[in-house]
Formats: sequence, structure tokens, C-alpha cells
Amino acid sequence: MRESDVQIFLLKMIILSIPLYLLIKFGDFTPLQRLLALQLSNILKSLGFWVDLKGTVVNLQGFSVAIVKDCLGWKSMLFLSALIISTKAKWTEKTVGIALGIPVLYSLNIFRITVTSLMGFFYGMEVFEFLHFILWQVLMVLFVIALWVMWFRKRSFISEMLIIKSGRDGGRER
Repeated sequence: MRESDVQIFLLKMIILSIPLYLLIKFGDFTPLQRLLALQLSNILKSLGFWVDLKGTVVNLQGFSVAIVKDCLGWKSMLFLSALIISTKAKWTEKTVGIALGIPVLYSLNIFRITVTSLMGFFYGMEVFEFLHFILWQVLMVLFVIALWVMWFRKRSFISEMLIIKSGRDGGRER
């Protein structure tokens, strides 16, 4: 990889970070927060727990979890999308990477919130805060990078398997 390729990649990453700041400042995530709280509530109920849901707050038998916008996993999804878009690849490969990566990250995020909530319920706030603020932060970043690396190594194969060839070059980026 040439130095100019690295510089272009980094410039794209900087430009693509702008939506992150705009979303943080102006985004209303309340409907998505309510949906995630409902999903968490349903998962916990299916595991046999008594759960009370009020808006974006899930009360797990006395242990309350507030679903705020940072719980949604959107930063991980945006980070993965920015990594993929910034990579030199065909647009069809980028589209497939994002279309496959976002549901994987969403599922992982639901798992993260469920496990963190249950660990907090069973072991208290100290364990909850360690998992929430330290361990999962690191794990999510590592998972995003791992997904990006897997996509980068397998992008042509995945695209060929999922997209019907139309005879075009698939929008090769220059």
C-alpha cells in the first residue's frame, strides 16, 4: 500500500466522521431507544424474568437499565460503514459489506445489552459498570475491526456469491 493510498483512506475516514458529530448533536434516537428497550424486555421475559418496561427504562426485578442513544450500537455501525467506504474496493462489495455488517453489529449489541443487564442484576452495579463502560467498549471496537478485516479479505468472494453478475465492473473505485 502506497503512502498516498493511506492518506486518502485517512482523509475519507475524517470526512465520514462528520455525520457522527452531527448525529450526536442533533439526532433524536428516542424511537430506536424504545424499540431496543422493548427488544431487551422481550428477551428477558423469554428467559423467565419479571420485567417492567416504561418508555426506555427496563426494570429487571428491581434492577433498572435505561436505554440511551449510546446503547443503540450506532457508533459501531457508523464506524464499520466508514471503514468499508474508505477502503479501495468496488461499490457493490462495499454495499454488501455494510448490508451484512450492520445486522451482525445490531445482533451483537442486543447480546451485549442483555448480558450486561443480567450481570448487573446478578452481581450488582459495580460489575455492570465494568462491563458497560470498560470491557464492552473495547470488545465492540475490536469486533468492528475484526468484521472489517474479514470483509476486506473476503469482499470479492462474498459479493460474487450474493450479487447476480450484470456484466458491469460493479463500480470500481479509483
